[in-house]
Amino acid sequence: MIYIDANYDDEVLPIYIGKSKNIQGRYKKHLESLLGLNRIHPDVYRKLFFEKKRSYYEGAFRTCKIHKYMVERYLSLKDFHMIVLETCEPEKLDERELHYIDRFYAAYFGFNQLNSRTYIPTSGLISEPTAENVGRLMELLEQEMVNLPKFLEYGFTHFNLNHAFPTLLPEKYAEVLPAPNDLLKFNRQLELFNQTHQDIWQNLDYIKLMEERSACKREIEALTAQMDLIQQPLINKNDSRDVYSAKEAASITRRDWKDHYNSLIQRNKRNIISFSIKKKWAELFNKDLKQYRLLQVEKESWKEKEQVIHKKMSALLHTYKKKRYHEIIPNIEYSPFALQDRLVVGEYKNVETKANHLYIDLVFSSTGRRFEKEQVPYLISVGMRCYNERLEEEEYRWYVKNECTELTKKGLVYGEEDYLKMFVFSKEKFKPYAYTRDNEPYLSSISVGSEIKSGINDYTIQSHVLTPLSKILENVEEYIDDDTTIAIFTSEGPQTYERALLSESVVDSNLFQILLAKRPKSNRIVIKAKKKPQSVASRKVAAKNLTDEERVEIQRLKDQEKKERYINRVKEVTDGYVKVVAYTGSKKDAAYHCILCGYEWTSRSDRIFSRNYCPNCGKSQKK
Repeated sequence: MIYIDANYDDEVLPIYIGKSKNIQGRYKKHLESLLGLNRIHPDVYRKLFFEKKRSYYEGAFRTCKIHKYMVERYLSLKDFHMIVLETCEPEKLDERELHYIDRFYAAYFGFNQLNSRTYIPTSGLISEPTAENVGRLMELLEQEMVNLPKFLEYGFTHFNLNHAFPTLLPEKYAEVLPAPNDLLKFNRQLELFNQTHQDIWQNLDYIKLMEERSACKREIEALTAQMDLIQQPLINKNDSRDVYSAKEAASITRRDWKDHYNSLIQRNKRNIISFSIKKKWAELFNKDLKQYRLLQVEKESWKEKEQVIHKKMSALLHTYKKKRYHEIIPNIEYSPFALQDRLVVGEYKNVETKANHLYIDLVFSSTGRRFEKEQVPYLISVGMRCYNERLEEEEYRWYVKNECTELTKKGLVYGEEDYLKMFVFSKEKFKPYAYTRDNEPYLSSISVGSEIKSGINDYTIQSHVLTPLSKILENVEEYIDDDTTIAIFTSEGPQTYERALLSESVVDSNLFQILLAKRPKSNRIVIKAKKKPQSVASRKVAAKNLTDEERVEIQRLKDQEKKERYINRVKEVTDGYVKVVAYTGSKKDAAYHCILCGYEWTSRSDRIFSRNYCPNCGKSQKK
């Protein structure tokens, strides 16, 4: 279940029920679609809806509904979530999806389409109809005919009814049903329901056109019946031996009737056929052919009338369809990236900060891979986290000044990449393509994939100051010395990492040269601190000529020195309000005493540096 974590009103339950064999991949696809639509400029978006008779987003209105709901309630992407309702065998996915759509009334209050359309999503037709699946479809439609009138004022029910509820089921379905007449009765029920509840049936012009079209169809059927009678083969019952057998006559179709007549003449050349029989054949043939042609001309004229009426009806339907589109697009003024960006979460945030460790997070604009054209990846953001001299945790984030971010800062306009392409078999929706203010296409914008990983998009760049990479590296180098271990997390792999750094012109930075010389493995680089020479005490412990008593004494002195250093560090970070009662070693439990309130507690020895206050009174926290 995709859900929007926000207070909803009585009309909409902000959920969408779906199914997938790859749940995380499916969620990512949902999020990519929403992120892509979030970029499309509102003017471009409306154009894609209304420029042509058929909306570009036909078949993908789920994302449009979610986007409308979030934009009109001023929500952001951090409110977009997913939970797993149930896991099951793959063959039960369709059944369980329909169950939960029905259970949560997601087609009436949420973002789902009607169950009948979900059951046959592609073309509204069952590709291989059987008695079972046609019967199931009829059950779903009967249930919807009961529920739809109840919930027309809620959610997107009105849109779903007018957009996706079928008018009639195909006649071929009758062939698989036990009682073919059941389909005829059901279609009459469908037609009556649509005439009562669908908007188009309230239009008097449409009703008049429907009556005229029905009249045309009746005339065409009557003419067809007359033509079929004329096309029956001529059978001379009195002289069937000389003409042709009844079996031959039954096999003749209307198209080869004339050919069959000619073949009879050829076949009977050697036989003695009386002149009167041949003359009779010719007279009958010419008379029936003349009548057949007159009926054919009349039938074609009625077909032309029907086509004219059909075009008028289609025009009315398209008018109503455009009116319906307003129900699934935002009806307020909004700007691109109206859903804003998500909170930036670098990979380094999931790692516990250690003393003498520096954590760097590098975010790139894209993978640099593109199906059609070459795309240049850029480094767009650098994050850093570490301890300062007073053992306080510090965190910084900079946005890199380069071609990608500068153009983004000026403002890019996004449209649909496949919209104007002529030779695309299946045009992909929500695939944004960036254009500059001069209407020039720009490939190397921040990709949707990068935004999913980092939460950084154009909105983020435009609302922050851009800093040259050389200046950023200078700031980072101030926190690096021989004792520092550097852990670097990258949003992309080694090839993207190297290409992006090579596009930056930073020559006089030692850190940049170090970064350039490294290639991330599993999107991570670790540069360890330089090894220190062993102290005198360490060398004595390692010396072979010392006795066991001397080694124990030296180790006791080392532990005492370590404990004193730890006590002094705790005293510094707590302003002397917390006293160390017992210390046994790094990352082991230590005991503390609060001088202000007298409270005593134990916790792991390294946690006092991140929570440097008494858990009872909390007043000794360093400001």
